[in-house]
Amino acid sequence: MRCRLAQQTWFCSSLGLHVPSQRSLQDWLVEWLINKNVLASQLFGITLWKVWQGRNQLVFQNTPYDSRLIASTTADFTMEFNGANSSEVVVVAANHSTEPWCLPPIGKSKPNVDAGCFDDGFMGCGMVIRDNIGSVIFAATKLEKLKLWYLDAASIGF
Repeated sequence: MRCRLAQQTWFCSSLGLHVPSQRSLQDWLVEWLINKNVLASQLFGITLWKVWQGRNQLVFQNTPYDSRLIASTTADFTMEFNGANSSEVVVVAANHSTEPWCLPPIGKSKPNVDAGCFDDGFMGCGMVIRDNIGSVIFAATKLEKLKLWYLDAASIGF
């Protein structure tokens, strides 16, 4: 929440968020997980995932972190995801990494997120945040019926 590049990404996103300085990460995440605006909740979760993905590409592949590009690909991914929603669901097996989970550095926490679409028309997502000794400090899941959404300023309350 204190990373300048992540803050820029949140502001550049379709949500146009300022990262709250007086709230805990847990409170902020819960607010968005229970948000009644499904599209805004999706954008929040996908932005969180894309920020983490951009951070990993910077750290492990030395790829520059571009806040505007990450915000843009978040919106594109959300549109593509929702546009792919139809009455015919195709189930694709994911190729999960066999690398073991590693502890974050002392004083840091590590989020892990995942999501999936099910053949009954539902989508599920989950998140676990662990501290530097591997203890769970936050966990949440969400299951919802998929709907077709179009990403535009009016649909997210602007």
